[in-house]
Amino acid sequence: MPFRRGLLIVFAAAVVALVAWFASRLTGPAGGFDPGRSIAPFTLTGLNRPPMRLPPAGATVLVNYWASWCVPCRDELPLLSRFARRQGSGGVQVVAIALDEPVAAGEFLHAQRLDIASLVEDPGPADSSVRLGNDRDVLPYSVLIGPDGRPRKRRFGAFQNASDLQSWVQDP
Repeated sequence: MPFRRGLLIVFAAAVVALVAWFASRLTGPAGGFDPGRSIAPFTLTGLNRPPMRLPPAGATVLVNYWASWCVPCRDELPLLSRFARRQGSGGVQVVAIALDEPVAAGEFLHAQRLDIASLVEDPGPADSSVRLGNDRDVLPYSVLIGPDGRPRKRRFGAFQNASDLQSWVQDP
């Protein structure tokens, strides 16, 4: 009798493990970052532009998440703005998404005179940064999305300088 009970426990554990494995295959990796899977399109409110749908079709885009209260974010945004200007219309597009109050984010952008596509979203457990892999709840957070709509890479924390940013974008 104890042998059968032990066998039943082992069988039940195997079934639970198998179900958990199948569930993980259906939902993708933790944090939502899966370079093999296209990103489901989403639209966010613009701070300095009309609402924008992401990811844009056929373009490589660097999506950067920030907030007006985040000092590293505030320091990084001018670097991203200069990078975007150098890219021009045919290069990597840069989109900054503020996980912040729209008024606070808008005032910061206006005071800094940043020329970068800026959107806003309410922060929370299901915001687009989480869906794009920000499983550490860190700002700034960046994701590089290829022209096929698939995430290429992600970065937790700020870029240190122009060469750091450029090499991150270019390295596979």
